[in-house]
Amino acid sequence: MDICHAVSSLSRFSDAPRVGHMELAFHLFGYLKKYKTKQLIIDSKPMKIDPAIFNPEDPDASFDPDFLNEYPDVGEEHDPREPAAFGTELETSVLFDANHGHDKRTRRSISGILVYFGSTLVLWSAKRQVCIATSTYSAEFMAMRTGVEEAISIRYMLRSLGVPVTKPTHMFGDNMSVINTPSLLNLELKKKHIAISYHMVREAVAGRIVRPIWCNTHKNWADICTKSLGGNAFHAILDKTML
Repeated sequence: MDICHAVSSLSRFSDAPRVGHMELAFHLFGYLKKYKTKQLIIDSKPMKIDPAIFNPEDPDASFDPDFLNEYPDVGEEHDPREPAAFGTELETSVLFDANHGHDKRTRRSISGILVYFGSTLVLWSAKRQVCIATSTYSAEFMAMRTGVEEAISIRYMLRSLGVPVTKPTHMFGDNMSVINTPSLLNLELKKKHIAISYHMVREAVAGRIVRPIWCNTHKNWADICTKSLGGNAFHAILDKTML
Protein backbone atom coordinates (compact mmCIF):
# COMPACT_ATOMS: atom_id res chain seq x y z
CA MET A 1 0.00 0.00 0.00
CA ASP A 2 2.79 2.44 0.84
CA ILE A 3 4.43 2.14 -2.61
CA CYS A 4 1.18 1.75 -4.56
CA HIS A 5 1.24 5.21 -6.12
CA ALA A 6 4.96 5.09 -6.92
CA VAL A 7 4.70 1.68 -8.60
CA SER A 8 1.65 2.76 -10.61
CA SER A 9 3.42 5.90 -11.84
CA LEU A 10 6.71 4.17 -12.73
CA SER A 11 5.07 1.17 -14.42
CA ARG A 12 3.90 3.38 -17.28
CA PHE A 13 7.53 3.78 -18.35
CA SER A 14 8.67 0.16 -17.93
CA ASP A 15 8.86 -0.37 -21.69
CA ALA A 16 11.45 2.36 -22.34
CA PRO A 17 12.61 3.97 -19.08
CA ARG A 18 14.86 7.02 -19.11
CA VAL A 19 17.56 8.02 -16.66
CA GLY A 20 15.12 9.97 -14.50
CA HIS A 21 12.80 6.99 -14.24
CA MET A 22 15.65 4.70 -13.18
CA GLU A 23 16.75 7.19 -10.52
CA LEU A 24 13.21 7.24 -9.11
CA ALA A 25 13.13 3.43 -9.15
CA PHE A 26 16.41 3.30 -7.18
CA HIS A 27 14.93 5.84 -4.76
CA LEU A 28 11.94 3.50 -4.30
CA PHE A 29 14.26 0.56 -3.60
CA GLY A 30 16.01 2.73 -1.02
CA TYR A 31 12.70 3.27 0.74
CA LEU A 32 12.01 -0.49 0.76
CA LYS A 33 15.47 -1.14 2.20
CA LYS A 34 14.94 1.44 4.95
CA TYR A 35 11.47 0.18 5.92
CA LYS A 36 11.88 -3.52 5.15
CA THR A 37 10.06 -4.60 8.34
CA LYS A 38 6.81 -2.79 7.51
CA GLN A 39 3.80 -5.09 7.87
CA LEU A 40 0.03 -4.89 7.70
CA ILE A 41 -2.08 -4.83 10.86
CA ILE A 42 -4.50 -7.78 11.06
CA ASP A 43 -7.59 -6.87 13.05
CA SER A 44 -11.12 -8.20 12.43
CA LYS A 45 -12.76 -5.56 14.63
CA PRO A 46 -14.83 -2.89 12.85
CA MET A 47 -13.06 0.29 11.81
CA LYS A 48 -13.25 3.04 14.40
CA ILE A 49 -15.32 5.82 12.86
CA ASP A 50 -15.46 9.28 14.39
CA PRO A 51 -19.09 9.77 15.61
CA ALA A 52 -18.90 13.32 14.25
CA ILE A 53 -18.54 11.78 10.77
CA PHE A 54 -21.00 8.92 11.10
CA ASN A 55 -23.00 7.60 14.03
CA PRO A 56 -24.98 4.43 13.24
CA GLU A 57 -27.21 5.10 16.27
CA ASP A 58 -28.38 8.38 14.74
CA PRO A 59 -31.86 7.92 13.15
CA ASP A 60 -30.95 10.48 10.48
CA ALA A 61 -28.17 8.15 9.31
CA SER A 62 -30.63 5.46 8.20
CA PHE A 63 -31.78 5.04 4.60
CA ASP A 64 -34.99 6.65 3.40
CA PRO A 65 -37.29 3.74 2.38
CA ASP A 66 -38.87 5.90 -0.36
CA PHE A 67 -35.49 5.81 -2.09
CA LEU A 68 -36.28 2.26 -3.22
CA ASN A 69 -39.16 3.54 -5.36
CA GLU A 70 -36.66 4.64 -7.99
CA TYR A 71 -35.09 1.16 -8.18
CA PRO A 72 -37.85 -1.28 -7.13
CA ASP A 73 -36.11 -4.35 -8.56
CA VAL A 74 -32.68 -3.71 -7.07
CA GLY A 75 -31.05 -6.66 -5.38
CA GLU A 76 -27.65 -8.03 -4.51
CA GLU A 77 -26.43 -11.06 -6.42
CA HIS A 78 -26.20 -14.30 -4.45
CA ASP A 79 -24.68 -17.58 -5.51
CA PRO A 80 -27.34 -20.30 -5.06
CA ARG A 81 -24.57 -22.67 -3.99
CA GLU A 82 -23.07 -20.40 -1.34
CA PRO A 83 -22.70 -22.01 2.11
CA ALA A 84 -24.83 -21.05 5.07
CA ALA A 85 -23.48 -17.99 6.90
CA PHE A 86 -21.70 -18.82 10.14
CA GLY A 87 -19.87 -16.81 12.78
CA THR A 88 -19.55 -13.12 13.46
CA GLU A 89 -20.29 -10.66 10.69
CA LEU A 90 -17.24 -9.00 9.14
CA GLU A 91 -17.79 -5.33 8.33
CA THR A 92 -16.40 -4.03 5.05
CA SER A 93 -15.22 -0.52 4.21
CA VAL A 94 -13.92 1.17 1.08
CA LEU A 95 -12.02 4.45 0.93
CA PHE A 96 -11.80 6.15 -2.46
CA ASP A 97 -10.15 9.27 -3.83
CA ALA A 98 -9.09 10.77 -7.15
CA ASN A 99 -6.39 13.16 -8.31
CA HIS A 100 -7.88 15.21 -11.13
CA GLY A 101 -5.62 15.60 -14.17
CA HIS A 102 -2.82 13.65 -12.48
CA ASP A 103 -1.01 12.68 -15.70
CA LYS A 104 0.58 15.86 -17.07
CA ARG A 105 0.97 14.32 -20.53
CA THR A 106 -2.55 12.96 -21.11
CA ARG A 107 -4.35 14.76 -18.25
CA ARG A 108 -6.00 11.55 -17.16
CA SER A 109 -6.97 11.39 -13.51
CA ILE A 110 -5.91 8.64 -11.13
CA SER A 111 -8.23 6.68 -8.84
CA GLY A 112 -7.11 5.42 -5.43
CA ILE A 113 -8.98 2.63 -3.64
CA LEU A 114 -8.42 1.02 -0.22
CA VAL A 115 -10.58 -1.95 0.84
CA TYR A 116 -10.84 -3.10 4.46
CA PHE A 117 -12.23 -6.22 6.11
CA GLY A 118 -12.86 -5.04 9.64
CA SER A 119 -9.75 -2.95 10.32
CA THR A 120 -7.50 -5.02 8.03
CA LEU A 121 -6.41 -3.65 4.68
CA VAL A 122 -6.90 -6.39 2.06
CA LEU A 123 -6.82 -4.55 -1.28
CA TRP A 124 -5.27 -1.34 -2.57
CA SER A 125 -5.25 0.16 -6.05
CA ALA A 126 -3.88 3.19 -7.88
CA LYS A 127 -4.92 3.29 -11.55
CA ARG A 128 -5.29 5.88 -14.23
CA GLN A 129 -8.87 6.38 -15.33
CA VAL A 130 -9.70 5.20 -18.83
CA CYS A 131 -11.17 8.51 -19.99
CA ILE A 132 -10.29 12.14 -19.32
CA ALA A 133 -12.43 13.69 -16.59
CA THR A 134 -13.33 17.33 -17.29
CA SER A 135 -13.85 18.19 -13.61
CA THR A 136 -12.86 17.08 -10.14
CA TYR A 137 -16.45 15.95 -9.61
CA SER A 138 -16.26 13.62 -12.63
CA ALA A 139 -12.92 12.16 -11.52
CA GLU A 140 -14.15 11.58 -7.95
CA PHE A 141 -17.39 10.01 -9.14
CA MET A 142 -15.58 7.56 -11.41
CA ALA A 143 -13.36 6.63 -8.46
CA MET A 144 -16.48 6.05 -6.38
CA ARG A 145 -17.96 3.81 -9.06
CA THR A 146 -14.76 1.72 -9.04
CA GLY A 147 -15.02 1.50 -5.25
CA VAL A 148 -18.63 0.29 -5.48
CA GLU A 149 -17.59 -2.38 -7.98
CA GLU A 150 -14.93 -3.59 -5.54
CA ALA A 151 -17.47 -3.55 -2.68
CA ILE A 152 -19.89 -5.73 -4.66
CA SER A 153 -17.06 -8.13 -5.51
CA ILE A 154 -15.73 -8.55 -1.96
CA ARG A 155 -19.22 -8.98 -0.51
CA TYR A 156 -19.91 -11.78 -3.00
CA MET A 157 -16.58 -13.41 -2.14
CA LEU A 158 -17.19 -13.25 1.63
CA ARG A 159 -20.64 -14.82 1.28
CA SER A 160 -19.12 -17.56 -0.89
CA LEU A 161 -16.79 -18.33 2.04
CA GLY A 162 -19.69 -18.52 4.51
CA VAL A 163 -19.05 -15.14 6.16
CA PRO A 164 -22.23 -13.25 7.17
CA VAL A 165 -22.61 -9.99 5.20
CA THR A 166 -25.80 -8.05 5.92
CA LYS A 167 -24.71 -4.48 6.64
CA PRO A 168 -23.92 -1.99 3.85
CA THR A 169 -20.28 -1.43 2.98
CA HIS A 170 -19.08 1.98 4.17
CA MET A 171 -17.88 4.13 1.26
CA PHE A 172 -15.64 6.95 2.51
CA GLY A 173 -14.93 9.91 0.23
CA ASP A 174 -13.83 13.50 0.77
CA ASN A 175 -15.92 15.20 -1.96
CA MET A 176 -19.25 16.29 -0.47
CA SER A 177 -20.98 16.66 -3.84
CA VAL A 178 -20.02 13.13 -4.87
CA ILE A 179 -21.26 11.73 -1.54
CA ASN A 180 -24.58 13.63 -1.69
CA THR A 181 -25.46 12.97 -5.33
CA PRO A 182 -26.21 9.21 -5.05
CA SER A 183 -27.62 9.59 -1.53
CA LEU A 184 -30.34 12.24 -1.97
CA LEU A 185 -33.74 11.96 -3.63
CA ASN A 186 -34.85 13.76 -6.80
CA LEU A 187 -31.38 14.35 -8.19
CA GLU A 188 -30.56 13.86 -11.86
CA LEU A 189 -27.44 13.84 -14.02
CA LYS A 190 -27.67 14.50 -17.73
CA LYS A 191 -24.12 13.86 -18.95
CA LYS A 192 -24.19 10.29 -20.24
CA HIS A 193 -20.69 9.17 -19.18
CA ILE A 194 -21.30 10.33 -15.60
CA ALA A 195 -24.98 9.38 -15.56
CA ILE A 196 -24.12 5.70 -16.09
CA SER A 197 -21.76 5.74 -13.09
CA TYR A 198 -24.36 7.75 -11.17
CA HIS A 199 -27.12 5.17 -11.65
CA MET A 200 -24.76 2.28 -10.94
CA VAL A 201 -23.75 3.83 -7.59
CA ARG A 202 -27.25 5.04 -6.78
CA GLU A 203 -28.69 1.58 -7.37
CA ALA A 204 -26.13 0.10 -4.96
CA VAL A 205 -27.14 2.70 -2.36
CA ALA A 206 -30.84 1.92 -2.87
CA GLY A 207 -30.13 -1.79 -2.44
CA ARG A 208 -28.26 -1.13 0.82
CA ILE A 209 -25.12 -2.59 -0.66
CA VAL A 210 -23.05 0.52 0.11
CA ARG A 211 -23.45 3.55 2.36
CA PRO A 212 -21.67 6.74 1.18
CA ILE A 213 -20.03 8.67 4.03
CA TRP A 214 -18.16 11.96 3.77
CA CYS A 215 -14.85 12.31 5.60
CA ASN A 216 -12.33 15.12 5.84
CA THR A 217 -9.59 14.94 3.21
CA HIS A 218 -6.99 14.57 5.98
CA LYS A 219 -8.78 11.43 7.18
CA ASN A 220 -9.19 9.90 3.73
CA TRP A 221 -6.37 7.36 3.68
CA ALA A 222 -6.93 6.64 -0.04
CA ASP A 223 -5.10 9.92 -0.63
CA ILE A 224 -1.85 7.93 -0.33
CA CYS A 225 -2.73 6.12 -3.57
CA THR A 226 -3.38 9.21 -5.69
CA LYS A 227 -0.45 11.55 -5.15
CA SER A 228 3.02 11.95 -3.66
CA LEU A 229 2.48 13.16 -0.11
CA GLY A 230 4.90 14.93 2.18
CA GLY A 231 6.72 12.89 4.81
CA ASN A 232 4.46 13.85 7.74
CA ALA A 233 1.19 13.25 5.85
CA PHE A 234 2.52 10.02 4.31
CA HIS A 235 3.57 8.45 7.62
CA ALA A 236 0.44 9.71 9.39
CA ILE A 237 -1.67 7.58 7.02
CA LEU A 238 0.79 4.69 6.98
CA ASP A 239 0.87 4.40 10.77
CA LYS A 240 -2.91 3.81 10.79
CA THR A 241 -2.62 0.66 8.68
CA MET A 242 0.94 -0.68 8.94
CA LEU A 243 3.42 -1.36 11.73
